[in-house]
Amino acid sequence: MTDRSYPEVSHNPDFPAILISGSPAYQTEVVRILDHIRAHSRIGAFIIDSILLNADRNEGLRIHTRRHRPHDQRTAATTSRITGAPRGNAADPMAHPRGGAAPTIAFDPFEWEGLGARLPDARDEVLMHELVHCYMVQRGISSGQRLAGSGPLGWLGSSDDVYAVLVTNVYLSECGRSGLIHQRRDPRRAPFDRRNSQSIAVDPQFRPYFTSLARHAPALDHALHRIKTEFNPWILHPEQPIDIYDL
Repeated sequence: MTDRSYPEVSHNPDFPAILISGSPAYQTEVVRILDHIRAHSRIGAFIIDSILLNADRNEGLRIHTRRHRPHDQRTAATTSRITGAPRGNAADPMAHPRGGAAPTIAFDPFEWEGLGARLPDARDEVLMHELVHCYMVQRGISSGQRLAGSGPLGWLGSSDDVYAVLVTNVYLSECGRSGLIHQRRDPRRAPFDRRNSQSIAVDPQFRPYFTSLARHAPALDHALHRIKTEFNPWILHPEQPIDIYDL
C-alpha cells in the first residue's frame, strides 16, 4: 500500500513530508485531523510546521496503525544518532539533550471520539499529544526521565508526558474546548485534573518544567508565550531570550 504524504506536494528538500501508512480511508482521516489542528490552533500549527521543517538531517515522521492493543497510541524513535543513559533530573527535566531521531506514531483515529469533540479523548486531542512527543524526539530533547509513581505527577510515567499534556491543553483551550486541564479517562489523573493556568503556574512541582523548556527548547517556549488563551500557564512565566538558530 502506498504511503500518503502530508502535505501532498513539496518541492522544497528542506520541507520533508509527514508520511501516513494505512488504508485510503485511514490516510484521509489522518490528513483531515492534521488540517484541523493546523487551522484551529497556533500552537498546533507551530508543532506540525516545526516537524515538517525540522532541519536536523530531515528526520521525518511516519504515522501508522500498528499498535499493541486498542487505545494504545504511542510515539517511538526509529533512529537515533546518539545513545546513552536517560537524561533529565528533577531540577532540569530536559537536561543533557541528545541528537534527534526519526519518530513514528502508532495511532488509530477511529477508536476515539469524533474530530473536535468536547469530551476528553477527541481524535485530534490524541494525535496532538503524540505530535508534541514527536517534536521533542526530533530535536533530541525527549528526556526519558521516569517520574516517581508515588508522586502527584507519577501517573504520567515520564517528564515528557508533562509537556505533552500541558501543550495539548493549550491547544484545546485555543479550540474553545476547555480552560481547565484534563487528560484522557484515567482514574490516576485526579491530582492533575481540572487545574487552571494560575494553579499550574504557581505550583512548585511544575516550575522546573517551565525553566527547563525555556533553556532547551526556546523556540517552543517563545511560541507558547505568544498565545493568549484561557489555559496557558506559560504566559504567567517570564519569557527567556530566544536564539534564532533554535528556530
